[in-house]
Amino acid sequence: MRGKTGMNGCQPLRLYGKKLAILAVLAIFIFPMISPIRAGASPNVNSGQQIHPASLSRSQANSIPSPKSIEPHTSSTFRQQVERNGATDAGTSAFSTSGATSLAGSISPSSIGHPHFYQPHSLGQNGIVAGQTSNMVYNGGPVMTNPTIYAIFWIPAGYSFEPNIGGNDTRYELLILNYFFDVSNTPFYNILTQYYGNNGLQYPSNMTTFGGYVIHTGSFPNNEGSQTNPLLDSDIRTGLTLFIQAHQLTAGLNQEFFVYTPYGVESCFDTAHTECSFPAPRETYCAYHDSFTLPDGTPVIYANMPDVSGLGLHCSVPSSPNGDSIADLEITAAAHEQFESVSDPTGDGWYIPGLPGQGSTEIGDACNGDYGTTNSDGSNIVLNGYGYIIQHIWSNFAGGCAQSFHPNFVTIKLNPADPSGLISSSDYFDVAFSIGRSALDLQYHGLAFNATVDPSSTILVYGNSTKSGPSEEWCFTQSCQNISMMTATDQTIRIQYSYYDMLPVKLSAVSAPSGSTITVNYSTAPGSPSTNASPTSSSMPLVSDRQVWVLRGSSVSTSTTAPASWRFEGWAGTGTGSYSGSGELSAVVNAQITEKATFYPGITIGSVGVSVSYTPTALFPALFQAEPRQQSTSRLRAHSRARHLLLMGGSLRFGLGAGQGRIRARASSPLV
Repeated sequence: MRGKTGMNGCQPLRLYGKKLAILAVLAIFIFPMISPIRAGASPNVNSGQQIHPASLSRSQANSIPSPKSIEPHTSSTFRQQVERNGATDAGTSAFSTSGATSLAGSISPSSIGHPHFYQPHSLGQNGIVAGQTSNMVYNGGPVMTNPTIYAIFWIPAGYSFEPNIGGNDTRYELLILNYFFDVSNTPFYNILTQYYGNNGLQYPSNMTTFGGYVIHTGSFPNNEGSQTNPLLDSDIRTGLTLFIQAHQLTAGLNQEFFVYTPYGVESCFDTAHTECSFPAPRETYCAYHDSFTLPDGTPVIYANMPDVSGLGLHCSVPSSPNGDSIADLEITAAAHEQFESVSDPTGDGWYIPGLPGQGSTEIGDACNGDYGTTNSDGSNIVLNGYGYIIQHIWSNFAGGCAQSFHPNFVTIKLNPADPSGLISSSDYFDVAFSIGRSALDLQYHGLAFNATVDPSSTILVYGNSTKSGPSEEWCFTQSCQNISMMTATDQTIRIQYSYYDMLPVKLSAVSAPSGSTITVNYSTAPGSPSTNASPTSSSMPLVSDRQVWVLRGSSVSTSTTAPASWRFEGWAGTGTGSYSGSGELSAVVNAQITEKATFYPGITIGSVGVSVSYTPTALFPALFQAEPRQQSTSRLRAHSRARHLLLMGGSLRFGLGAGQGRIRARASSPLV
């Protein structure tokens, strides 16, 4: 739920990084010093030291009779798993109080959003009971894309997570940490990948990282923890601020801190005690997630995780697959808050807005209390080979509560075939696909882009960029065809194609006589999309008028033949870089150009002793005039072979000899 994010919006805090020990900084100000056991060290059970959960394997933890009798097993399976994931033990050096005094006076964390509460089932927040049918709505904010989880177990002396029920604190801690490892890269966690941020340009991955944990034995400030004197949200925020600053821990939208408090410890979000873990005037929660900003403006995503079993509320699970009902209940609360934090970390992500005076509904709230069918061992889901009992999560794709999602993970990379043809920063290709049944049309500007796509759906990359037009186009093919593909399920798809910067060359051959041929040679984009830059060399006959798209910076040329009694004269061009002159076209294309072919008819004279007079043309005076500047006519004599003359609409006069008269003709067509 939004407004307050609690186990009805349950979300555990995460404090971890390279310095798991960092968590201990909470002890600096609010929390007294903790002394977790380092790897390889033997705990002194009489000194009150806590056994590090990482020192025990899952099977070993399930059979532990009492913390005081536990010896660490530093080579355990879980210990190795922690190390493989880059986590480290929290050593005593992490709890130095150096600088705590100066930090305390500067802390004034400000709220980003409103907390989202995970509420008891009895308050009517069960999405199934309420007949939830509407899909989640995107509200414009960010999501967590690659979250790192930190867990802080705040358990002062005299408190326990599992008192008087045959359990033990170490197993409780270990089972919760196991969940955070096991949930990553599962069909269950994949549900989150359909909830995008940044208007579709940001997606949660299917992986989450466990950064570390700490067991903090410092006392609660002012003896807080009862209904009359509850632990306050401000205490948690202040402790986290000190912890992060003193240990130079990274905070931000991809780090979440889960703070766990012991059995029977009560808390309130506000100082007026209207929103609490016990029946309160405004809201009652089992857990919540929220965010605030550090003094430097960095956001901190966190969750307050009370020991739900000790609250006396209707937050419950139907079974206990791990033989520990308290830990199993806390795990479903952790999942509730984790999933809601990833999809709505700062209060403007994915949720259904509530009515005035009511909280909003997040992806955990919509399925609060929905566990579906349980297996014979009490589990309803298997994560990484281990059974858990975890509530379902709302899936927009399913249009309801679900335990899995099988999307396709797509990487799109579109490259210019020539680096000089890169689209401008204001240009882009449209990419359309569906995620969570929502149709998205995104703008691809040139960087590699990752997206999550619904199973059995279509991905469409439009064939030309948005700034393509009559004078220039950026396309994948010479015809600018779209790229379309149908996805399957659970695919990892890489879409990588080259696009081409093309310019139009308009060619006209309207004056070409019948029987003539003009072949145009040029380089253009390929006929089908290509993953590598592979321009196509093309040759095509020119008939009448034609426009071809030529790669910027490449050449266009022609080869021409004319029929008998015609002469191909050359090309007349317009536009920057165009060609005008006699002979074949040859030009490097760096802008739109237009070229027109020129042909002229001629006269063939085969009679011996015939003299010809004609009017010279401005285009070819040297061909037909001995002295072009002084003569307006010329005389030629045909000897024993035919002569072919090219005219440009001038007149002809044939002299057939003395007394034989004259023949006149106009050069409008060949004359033999």
